[in-house]
Amino acid sequence: MYKIGVASHGKFSEGCLDTIRFFIKDIENISTLVLDNDGIEKFEKSVKALFNEIKDFNVLIFVDLFHGTPFNVCSENIGLIKGEAEIVSGVNIPMLFEAALNSKSMSVSEAVQNIKNTQYINTLSEELANLTINEDDE
Repeated sequence: MYKIGVASHGKFSEGCLDTIRFFIKDIENISTLVLDNDGIEKFEKSVKALFNEIKDFNVLIFVDLFHGTPFNVCSENIGLIKGEAEIVSGVNIPMLFEAALNSKSMSVSEAVQNIKNTQYINTLSEELANLTINEDDE
């Protein structure tokens, strides 16, 4: 079991959570962190406050960009969390949805491996090719 944090430049993280709530109505274990025009100092305070609040839990943190400010600030403060913790960059709705669905049944490391093993990039041309191949099989 783990808590989930989503940190981003701008309100992307809040938009991700809003979308997840469209599918999972009673989600309570996801928190968002927003780096906005109020600056890095306010963001750093928000990260420290959240990490201190959830420090006794296992935590999976998602960020928008690898080595962006949200990633860097979360990385600098990850030591505040006493449980198992990991940061995953490049957050998108499918991986966040997967993490939310598995947050009560998997460990952080199991969830990360599951996310890494799941294909999240799909293209229309590949989908159409698969449909054609499957129709030919029938």
